[in-house]
Amino acid sequence: MIVYQFKSDAYIIRPLIEDDTVIEHYGLENVPVKYIEAEPNFGTFENELTELLFDKFPNKQLCLRGISMYEHNLLNKTPMSHMELAEIISRYGSDRYDPDIAGDRYDNVDSKRIDFFALDFDTSGGENNFWYMFNTFYYYGIHKYGQPRMVDILTVYDTAELNRVEYRYDGDDEIRSDAFCIPDNADMAKVVLGIIVINS
Repeated sequence: MIVYQFKSDAYIIRPLIEDDTVIEHYGLENVPVKYIEAEPNFGTFENELTELLFDKFPNKQLCLRGISMYEHNLLNKTPMSHMELAEIISRYGSDRYDPDIAGDRYDNVDSKRIDFFALDFDTSGGENNFWYMFNTFYYYGIHKYGQPRMVDILTVYDTAELNRVEYRYDGDDEIRSDAFCIPDNADMAKVVLGIIVINS
């Protein structure tokens, strides 16, 4: 298991101001202004992380899965540390190791098997834009839990070792392709190229 401890001052929630005002933000209602003012510098963080990914995984088609320890420990029976979860991921290939937890958005029209969702990332010269992953975690956490969620662990997969799943949701004709399955009998050392632990 290759675990990278990644520190970034840009990916830290800034001190909260005293302001109880709420507004609509990124299509979400009642977002506290104090959290908007305190959001991390996602752009700088993206640049820092991009440099690490190009350095450690050159000339690869990758996919990246972000994990919030807050949400993981909220949903799972046994709370884990960052390193305990990293060990689970290296063994099973995913943080979704408990079959009793259905997961959010995994049900689809054709009942296709989905092991996890992840974001494509190209270190062979393609264009990447993934700051919004961290932005979405932050603001969706406020919307759902009343506090930001941060990406604490980023699992780095070799896309060539996975099966991509195209799927649709009920009532929506859009075909999506951000879902993946780990092939049966896959070599996890080839599937999971690295695990990045952020600001732990």
